[in-house]
Amino acid sequence: MSTQRQQVTIRDLVEEAKKRIVILVICVVGLSYLICCIQYKPSSANSLSQKKPLEWPRPVGKSEWKKKVNSPVVEDAIDHFTRHLVSERMTDLWYSRLTPDKEGPEELVCILNGVLGEISARVRNINLIHLDQAVLLWPRFPNS
Repeated sequence: MSTQRQQVTIRDLVEEAKKRIVILVICVVGLSYLICCIQYKPSSANSLSQKKPLEWPRPVGKSEWKKKVNSPVVEDAIDHFTRHLVSERMTDLWYSRLTPDKEGPEELVCILNGVLGEISARVRNINLIHLDQAVLLWPRFPNS
């Protein structure tokens, strides 16, 4: 049996990079759309639900992640999204049954906001021209 080795060319790498960038853009746009839909629900849906979301005290000095995002609309969307996520998936499901402590969920919200703020800052600093050149210079490894 003979095995045939495929040689990876720069053109193949560029095409693969284009596909991955398109998938990344679609994911980012989809996530943004989801955040906007969550944030701008119709008021009739709010009046139908009698369940009031859990209000946590917001810390004053923990807004360094907001400096990385640098957009009030996106900051509010990220904060609303993380608070809703922690409330629905952690506090309402199991955490409130274990302890009445409110500092744990608030710390988790701060951590998630910090992570999303860092991702936002790093994505904003990506230079697509240099990224394209880096893909062109990507080392080729033979298939084994």
